Amino acid sequence: MSGTLQALIAEIRALRATYDEATARAALAARAAHLPPEKLARLEALIFLDGQVGNVTRAAGDPVQGQATLAGDSRLTGANVGVNQGTVQMFFGAQAPADGKELLDSYLRALVAEHGRLRLGKLLGKEQSGREQTTMPPISLLKVFTSLTTEALIPVAPFILGPQELLEQMQTADPARVLPEQVRFPALDRATLRALPADERAAGWPERQIAADGAWITGRAPDEVWEAARRDLEGARLPQTLSGHWYRPEQPLDAIRACSRLVLLGGPGSGKSTLLRYLAVSIAEALLRGRDPAKPLPIPFFCPLGPVAGRLSNDPEGDLEALIDALLRPVLGPAGLRAGLRDSVLLAWRKGGALICLDGLDEVPGALEATTQGRRSRRERIAEAIRRLDRQLDRSRLVVTCRTRPYEQDAAWQLRDDWALRRLQPFAFGQVRHFVRAWYAETCGSAQALYTSAEAEERAQRLVEVLERREVLRELTTSPLLLTMLALLDYNKEGDAREAGGCVRGAGQAAAGSLGRGALERCGSAPAEHRRAPGAAAVERRGSTPRVAPARLRGPPAGG
Repeated sequence: MSGTLQALIAEIRALRATYDEATARAALAARAAHLPPEKLARLEALIFLDGQVGNVTRAAGDPVQGQATLAGDSRLTGANVGVNQGTVQMFFGAQAPADGKELLDSYLRALVAEHGRLRLGKLLGKEQSGREQTTMPPISLLKVFTSLTTEALIPVAPFILGPQELLEQMQTADPARVLPEQVRFPALDRATLRALPADERAAGWPERQIAADGAWITGRAPDEVWEAARRDLEGARLPQTLSGHWYRPEQPLDAIRACSRLVLLGGPGSGKSTLLRYLAVSIAEALLRGRDPAKPLPIPFFCPLGPVAGRLSNDPEGDLEALIDALLRPVLGPAGLRAGLRDSVLLAWRKGGALICLDGLDEVPGALEATTQGRRSRRERIAEAIRRLDRQLDRSRLVVTCRTRPYEQDAAWQLRDDWALRRLQPFAFGQVRHFVRAWYAETCGSAQALYTSAEAEERAQRLVEVLERREVLRELTTSPLLLTMLALLDYNKEGDAREAGGCVRGAGQAAAGSLGRGALERCGSAPAEHRRAPGAAAVERRGSTPRVAPARLRGPPAGG
């Protein structure tokens, strides 16, 4: 890369850090208007996609915000020293109280204690036989959390390769084998498309425009899309040289980084709540270890919306206050033990020092009821309270989760205007492999563990083989909740995974029944005949605007 371009990248990044992304993008558009579209797209990726919202980063490359680094087992490295002075000053302002750091550390430790364990809840109840299941050892959320993906694709790097080289590089980025951050989809550019024989274009490579700001996957797990792309490339008569661009699946943390207002949709059991808890806990632990004062982290706030609805009066004018009170309640602590934080929290919200996670809009009742302003549902009122909170904040980030179907039922509780929308995608099998191994590695480290480290590793490998081999089980693993149920049952079964396979299959069928067929479809776990469609699946690219050949890759859904 030339020194001129490097200087331009540094300049735009500095503008972004000093002001905001909108200012930086406007400056880039003015300074780089002479560049070809492909080079401009590459510059945008380097400037706006290569950084982090801060940069708390998992070893695999999963950005959160700040400057801590999570090791490969998702444990944060470094001594537990508490929040640094930069965070204290950002949170409290120039005149921080003498006990400010102590109060803030106390809140963050309480947040980690409340949300830092994987929540198994009713999954630890009785089996159908009535026999109590074995008590599970506590499982750290950070250690077993597995990266999720949305329907968007993010440009990574250009390529110029021969067909065989392209296929070989794809094999190292197979979503059935690796985590989402390592997955790569090839997008062929316009020159390559023109070089294809006419019958190839007619048979499997029709040009189809998708969103100008990226490619999108809907209704398919990433491993299905990748496999279809591989088959297309193997079966086509291709030129000796292929040029295009690599894409990877967008992770929710990418979307949170890029969008200060975000709605995350997903089916039941798709990992929405777990994702927000993971985000809050990972930032809290990073803060407690002390970070570079020059790049302080935001303070995370996590609030389930269902309980907020129960505290609403019949006067919608008080709904915003009820929402703020619910957000503040865990901060201030029981009996107001940390009451001194209240004013500072509100200041941090206004100044952009907060990440506010609002979980489960669908858990708020949607039935109409009488209020002082006519008949309105509590879900509609909570959505309006979120809009009002949004208008009071400037630079702080807001993330709201909701099940897909309830959100799409009525515009009254949809968040539009400046709110971005993403849909969580089903697990690919590479995510399944990671979760099962992380699950067993974490369970064997406790005094309550049933297995030694070697036994746990062997059981994890055997369970992966069972899930991969049996189609009915593999279908279920696309849902993080159902996968957790399968892992829990396998852990509590005597004998090896081959014996447990039948029990696992039975549990899968029971789990499917408990969620219902419609729920499984919303999770992306519908039967194979409903999830597969013929046709090509290679992503294509035309100039700076991605193109797509199949029905598997399509434009963003309405509202996306």
